[in-house]
Amino acid sequence: MKRYKLYNGKKLRYGYTTGTTAAAATKAAAIYIETGQILDCVEIETPKGWTVSVPINYVKRVEGSKVIAEAVKDSGDDPDVTNRIEIKAVVEINEEETVNIVGGTGVGIITKKGLQTPVGSYAINPVPLQMIEKSFREVFKSPVGANICIEVPKGKEIARKTLNSKLGIVGGISIIGTTGIVEPMSETALVESLHLEIKSASKESKRLVMVLGNYGENFTKVYNEIKAPRIKISNFIGECIDFAKAEGIEEILLIGHIGKLIKVAGGIFNTHSKVADGRMEILGANYMYFCENRDIFMEIMDSNTTDEAVEIIKSVDSDFVFDKIAQKIKQKCEARAREEISVETILFNLPFGELGCSDFAHQRLSKWTNGEEFYD
Repeated sequence: MKRYKLYNGKKLRYGYTTGTTAAAATKAAAIYIETGQILDCVEIETPKGWTVSVPINYVKRVEGSKVIAEAVKDSGDDPDVTNRIEIKAVVEINEEETVNIVGGTGVGIITKKGLQTPVGSYAINPVPLQMIEKSFREVFKSPVGANICIEVPKGKEIARKTLNSKLGIVGGISIIGTTGIVEPMSETALVESLHLEIKSASKESKRLVMVLGNYGENFTKVYNEIKAPRIKISNFIGECIDFAKAEGIEEILLIGHIGKLIKVAGGIFNTHSKVADGRMEILGANYMYFCENRDIFMEIMDSNTTDEAVEIIKSVDSDFVFDKIAQKIKQKCEARAREEISVETILFNLPFGELGCSDFAHQRLSKWTNGEEFYD
């Protein structure tokens, strides 16, 4: 069943991730091994809770007991370089009773620290790994095991159009996706939609929780008792602050992954990588300003991701730096709003959870959780 978002009268179709596509190819191959049936599509239940139907190009036996199936990725109405690519799964039943998943042609190899998978491993993120194994287990229960190899024939070519080489992923694309679903991201339509959401929220309350992306949305589930409208603002922090000001919002709680929000500490209000980066430069500069440790500064600057840099900072007990950065983000946002909105900030990352917050962020959390209408 196809799903759509309505943006200012425009219907934009949802798609599904490379992780979902790899899981579908795996399931199609497993079904053929078990039943001999060749399907032209398979259904995959995504972590978002939606079931999607994924087209299968072909299923065939190769090299004796191995079976290969090829599925097609559909990014919906999202401008995604991986749209319509073919992803293969080569599946062979083993005698180990375990499911072993590796990458093959067109799947990148991790060469730098700081990503979700270790150096030297294939760039198949944890959620897709779980989805691939689950799709096999829906056909073969334990104790049957399998060796599964995921391949992307055009992966190396497509990777040149991504930031993979900068991140330290070589030889192909990543198999990714936290929800299994690709949200349509027509930029103009999305910004218009965010304005409408903020306008609607302002009729309910003069306070607003802004979260960045799926990671931010998932992280804020620990704050489910907050009695304030909550909006996922994607990369458009500046525009959303402008909209909030125009609609009379008085207080904002801004929650996001440090890899995104660190940019705001440097005055960057659109956090998409195609607009600006400077994450390590901003993080390193702030660390040097508050700690003056040149050796650690150099390690931060050499880090591949902010998660790697966070580990370095925490290893020398300099956690207070994250509070300082959160306070700076608060100040930048309030300046953007011409001091007409009070902003508090919480920074997090996935390995450690909450990293730091601005001076009154937890006080605001407490008041909003208890349902107090205004912040002193």
